[in-house]
Amino acid sequence: EGTRVQTALERSMGIAFMLALPLALGGLLVAPDLVTLLFGNSYLPATLSLQILFLTMMLNFPSVFLMNAIFAFNEQKKLVLFAVIGGATNVILDLILIPFFGIAGSAWATFIAQLVSNIYLWRVMKKIGHFAILPRLVRIIPATLLMGTATFLLVLSQVHFFIVILFSILLYFGILYLQREPLLQEIRL
Repeated sequence: EGTRVQTALERSMGIAFMLALPLALGGLLVAPDLVTLLFGNSYLPATLSLQILFLTMMLNFPSVFLMNAIFAFNEQKKLVLFAVIGGATNVILDLILIPFFGIAGSAWATFIAQLVSNIYLWRVMKKIGHFAILPRLVRIIPATLLMGTATFLLVLSQVHFFIVILFSILLYFGILYLQREPLLQEIRL
């Protein structure tokens, strides 16, 4: 039973990272164009906050699976401390960072609070049962970096936003397909 849960957690976390890493990096790179498209040029100063919040995807996506696994092992009482750590850290950092950095300070406070609380979550799950995520990322990380490089160059070349997005998606999943990424089989509809 433990091995099945471990395998399921590793696959789920791999899929979470397979989606979160390119979304975070791509979002970071296209954020100025996205802000302009959705809200207009007058909202461009909010771009940094959006970029920081895109980074939280790398934490949010996998944390859902960690929380579910902890719950499945009947250790849900430890999730209360996870929430307290995240909430308290966020409030404290908001009080410290907002006066100096405004809305970007609040975004950083959110990111750091999620990072700290997720470190706790990972440690809890590691104590419950061993799992390894890095082997699941050997194709995902290079594909994300290649996609990010292409996205950056397209944005720099002022290619239309929708073309950048479409090309980046196709490139990323194309790279994973050519590498025969096993997790792609997991998400086939």
